[in-house]
Amino acid sequence: MDAEEESTMCYGCYEEYGKPEIVSPVTLTGLGHVRRVYEFSSVGGNLHCQLDDWNIEDEFFEEFTAYQVDVTSQQLAAERACFDAFKRMSLEERASVLAMHDGILAPPAITGE
Repeated sequence: MDAEEESTMCYGCYEEYGKPEIVSPVTLTGLGHVRRVYEFSSVGGNLHCQLDDWNIEDEFFEEFTAYQVDVTSQQLAAERACFDAFKRMSLEERASVLAMHDGILAPPAITGE
């Protein structure tokens, strides 16, 4: 394990899911949703269990539950959109999205800015 891997808290989680490297329109869209959720909450808000704790098996995407009561409608909408996107993904796609978010897997460079 290199220094970057050691500094990433969930590298072990990524390994457990087989270290997938799926960079596709689906996973890049998912990454955008995850980033939006973290604009509202540094710990993933209502999706903390799924995003921060890497609980990404299907059973964690059966029903969206908003347990936090002091959130804006914009935060709730971002969390629901992220949840719905993850629900449609495979386990490997979900792991790839979180790996990109955590800096384990590099998304392609964005050009044209």
